[in-house]
Amino acid sequence: MSSQPSINSPTPVQSLRFLFAVYENQRWWMGLDWTAALLPGERPSWCSSSQHPLPPPNAFALPDNTTTYLPDGKGGRLKRTATWKWEEPEWRVVVHNGNGLSRVERPLPSLKDENNSSSRLLKAAGRLREPSLTSSSADSGTTNVDASSQDLKEIDEEPLTDADGWVYGDNKWEAQSNKGGMGKYTRYRKWTRVAVVFEEVETVPPGDLGIHKESSDQQESLAPVSEAVITTNPSDSLLKQRLRTALNKDKASDS
Repeated sequence: MSSQPSINSPTPVQSLRFLFAVYENQRWWMGLDWTAALLPGERPSWCSSSQHPLPPPNAFALPDNTTTYLPDGKGGRLKRTATWKWEEPEWRVVVHNGNGLSRVERPLPSLKDENNSSSRLLKAAGRLREPSLTSSSADSGTTNVDASSQDLKEIDEEPLTDADGWVYGDNKWEAQSNKGGMGKYTRYRKWTRVAVVFEEVETVPPGDLGIHKESSDQQESLAPVSEAVITTNPSDSLLKQRLRTALNKDKASDS
């Protein structure tokens, strides 16, 4: 961490590299092959390692650039600016074979193709329901997937994959292997891309405290900083403050 900057003298504080990961999930359907159309209640078509929904790679956006004004304890303010940029031009799939882990470029799935597959699946499902709603309800117990039954692996425990990064599983996303075929009805793979966040800090004259976010199409007005952020040690990085605030929000939502 660099020393305290002088007034109006921006000083680079740090730059951190982040590996963003988005998991692509598919299910095999007779007559449709592999599609992003999944069963109700199971993991989303695109998700995080904890199976929270995420945009697909071609719609994934970096966090907004953020400027935060904090008290410096001397009557002035600290201005911290965080700027995000992609370090890699394309998303890459994690491939794990006998030679170890690698990240390789593969064509991104088309969102149009995913929507068409989902539409065809809904029509087919409607035709199957028509003969007997009772039979369909009775069979649901064997096809429902317990999304918590198989957590996706951490990066240091990546399972073996095929050449395109796919990990295949049974109807409940279990019995996973790097080969498809008989008894394999589900699969997932991990898309990754490296980004860098640059942070600058400078001391500025007294004024309003708060957070200002900048997006590509608009600028948000200055929002008040929570007490938890204001009382944070000024030497803490903006990144740590944002992580701390996010964790506090998660705890509040769980209670």
